[in-house]
Amino acid sequence: MLQLQQIRVLAMLAGLWAVFAVPAAPAYAANAATMDGPRYRLQFTLTLLSDENTLGALLRSSSRLYEKRDDPVVSLSRLDSRISADLDSFDRVLRSEGYYAAALDSRLAREEGRIEVEIVVHPGPRYHIKSVTASIDEGGGPDLDPALKLALKVGAPARAEDIVGAEQGLVTYLTNKGYPFADAGDRKVIVDHSDQSVSVSYHLHAGPKAIFGAVRYKGLEKTKAGYLDEFVPWKTGTLYSQLDTDEFRKRMASSGLFRMVIVAPDATEAQVTKASEKTGEKAGDKDSEKAGEKAPVPVPLLVQLSEAPRRAVEIGAGYSTGEGFEAEASWRTRNLWGAGESLRLGAAFGEAEQAIKVNFRKPHFRRFDQTLTAYSRVGRENTPAYVSHLAEAGGSIERKLTPHLTAAVGTGVKWTRVFETDKSAAFLLLQAPLGLTWDTTRDLLDPKFGVRANLRLKPSYSMVDERFGFLNAELNASGYYSFMKDDRLTLALRGRVGSIWGASLYRLPVSERFFAGGGGSVRGYSYQALGEINPDGTPVGGLSVAEISFETRLKVSDTIGIVPFIDGGNVYQKRLATLSGFRWGAGVGVRYYTSVAPVRLDVAMPLNRRDGDPKFAIYISLGQSF
Repeated sequence: MLQLQQIRVLAMLAGLWAVFAVPAAPAYAANAATMDGPRYRLQFTLTLLSDENTLGALLRSSSRLYEKRDDPVVSLSRLDSRISADLDSFDRVLRSEGYYAAALDSRLAREEGRIEVEIVVHPGPRYHIKSVTASIDEGGGPDLDPALKLALKVGAPARAEDIVGAEQGLVTYLTNKGYPFADAGDRKVIVDHSDQSVSVSYHLHAGPKAIFGAVRYKGLEKTKAGYLDEFVPWKTGTLYSQLDTDEFRKRMASSGLFRMVIVAPDATEAQVTKASEKTGEKAGDKDSEKAGEKAPVPVPLLVQLSEAPRRAVEIGAGYSTGEGFEAEASWRTRNLWGAGESLRLGAAFGEAEQAIKVNFRKPHFRRFDQTLTAYSRVGRENTPAYVSHLAEAGGSIERKLTPHLTAAVGTGVKWTRVFETDKSAAFLLLQAPLGLTWDTTRDLLDPKFGVRANLRLKPSYSMVDERFGFLNAELNASGYYSFMKDDRLTLALRGRVGSIWGASLYRLPVSERFFAGGGGSVRGYSYQALGEINPDGTPVGGLSVAEISFETRLKVSDTIGIVPFIDGGNVYQKRLATLSGFRWGAGVGVRYYTSVAPVRLDVAMPLNRRDGDPKFAIYISLGQSF
């Protein structure tokens, strides 16, 4: 007796012979395996008798006929092989999506110059989950019901991906409950065609229960092991948890000190089991439910590391029609004394600033998520409003209060001599800046989602000649939201408000006043040009400022983006911005996306242009405008 599969293959071969073995068609050779003479174009059609849109895409992605649809037919046996492969592949795809009673049929016909192949798919009813159970081997373990209810719901479609994913979810649940060697055992899936349902039964191997033991590092060169111990997120005696282990790995990876970080238990299951048997004690933690369960045994961790290069040279440059060229070069070294310290020596040599800068950073200072920074700068500023010679130094401590909220407090001293049109003045300022930052974005130079907000309060006290104090308060905020496939359309909004209290406008150093206009402010206008202008054409600045910007960032390809934008703002001599007399600028930008950050080219023009304002302005830099 011929089997059903053999009958299907013979019938298909007979159909192919009827199509190609025609005596009146000399274009085909007598050999049925190859085709001499003119080649035929393949036309493949997939007919899906279902309203499930995603199912068609899944079937096409697994189809060899669809993949080779542009190739000419040169071999009958190869064509037959592809048809058979597609039928088998479609059957697997349908079953994996919960269609256990699907019907498949293939049709083949020859037309002038082409061969038509059609596969008809009738998925039939989609089977659903009828019951889900889970058990753990005799070694014991926690109650799986809470995880089981979340892993796979009764009545849900019986998709293979969900069934397998639920099993992995149960294993993860165990690893987060103190079982580092948890693993999946036998999984039983029973299909009941009578009621079109699927019953799933999981069996898991929990392994020995464990707490975190000692941490051993492998691959350290400059970094101190004691410094890395500060990254540990658990306390002594804590039950093993894969979540904590992953957090430990993420903290070390985000330090920037390593190219590779791997964290795993540094003991075999047999070793931990043997140690557990030696204790002969009962567990004393709340998760233990069996009276005879052994006390958790410490499991050591092995951290394998590969340190990143310690030194780097950084170069940046930009250009705008208002500020001219700006360039900066720096040399940076990390991990100075093996505890993540970094030192950066830089020089700015643009048209608006010429300076030497030194920055020091000590992460996790005295506690995790607390950073000590110190800075100094000596140089010259040459802006449309003033020219100044300056020297300043200071430091701050930043602490991450939550994953998104950071607070900072600092102190500093700044000496500056400011030159205006016909006079100059020297100031020695003691400053104590305070800051609060909220950031839910994920990319510093090209954010797609989230909000950034920074509130800065900077009390200052002048120590030269007539002494006086003042407070600079400024809030900057921006938001981002992306649409379309692959986040190709991003809407970005930015706002800025600021006010100075405690001193009159002309008592303040010019360099401490608010200014607006230019590439990081209202594009289209000259740098610092908004607000009142002196008779000699120099900007006066103000005691308050208000700005707003809106951009539509559209990626037209993987590397090119178009960004129409509009900016508005002004500075005011009153302490509170009145939001009146806004100057608006609009334009369009081009972005070239690199692996590091987008390169920005913006062209803007002032919409309510005054005498002396440029007709347009150009800005070139690295990263988005905000």
